[in-house]
Amino acid sequence: MSSTYSRKPHKGSVDSALPEMSMSQVGEVESDGPHLEDMDFRSSINSARVCVRDPQRRGQDREFIARRRVVVARDGASVLPYFQSAGRWKIVLVEQYRIAVGKATLEAPGGVVENKENVLKTMARELEEEAGIKVDPDQIELRFREIYLPSLLNGRAWGGIVEIDQESYPDLEVPTLQRERESGRDSYTVRRVFFLDEILELRGNSDLDILDLWTSRLISEVAVATRTPRKWDTSA
Repeated sequence: MSSTYSRKPHKGSVDSALPEMSMSQVGEVESDGPHLEDMDFRSSINSARVCVRDPQRRGQDREFIARRRVVVARDGASVLPYFQSAGRWKIVLVEQYRIAVGKATLEAPGGVVENKENVLKTMARELEEEAGIKVDPDQIELRFREIYLPSLLNGRAWGGIVEIDQESYPDLEVPTLQRERESGRDSYTVRRVFFLDEILELRGNSDLDILDLWTSRLISEVAVATRTPRKWDTSA
């Protein structure tokens, strides 16, 4: 899926720093299926002929057939709001029940990127729907775009952070139930506010198993942006 976005260029582009790739696809992917399909994804068994090249050009190229089930999923985007109160940084997360893990989780507000939608607009839309916080998409700082499960999924994870004005939301720190519609059904989240340093400590002690990797990465990005030291970081 192609998505449009904008961001400030990073120093030393990763793309230019990468060595020559040693593997590449040869020809078209052959698909057997799809066997599974719904509104959010489709799944099929894909085969591709892959060429393995020696970056040093010391030997002959070799080819092999890669075969794997592939889930074609839409890209996802999450954004983590943060603000300072009484000299301490705080973050806004949403609590929601996840059937896959059988319990409630704490997550950064987020959702799927609609077709050809600017990902910053996706983040702003989801932030308002799930946490009741309205920001201009241009206020959001895009921090990463990564492939999150290449062994199975072809979707990408987009992550952003945004500093918000607490004075614009007098009841921001009061847990608030948010209602939205998903596939024609009601869905609920609870907006919650946490001290950033406390979340970092709990995570560092492995006492917090209700965070997903996506949200955990965004928490680290906010820690960097706010220069909040982590308990196990001896350089802080």
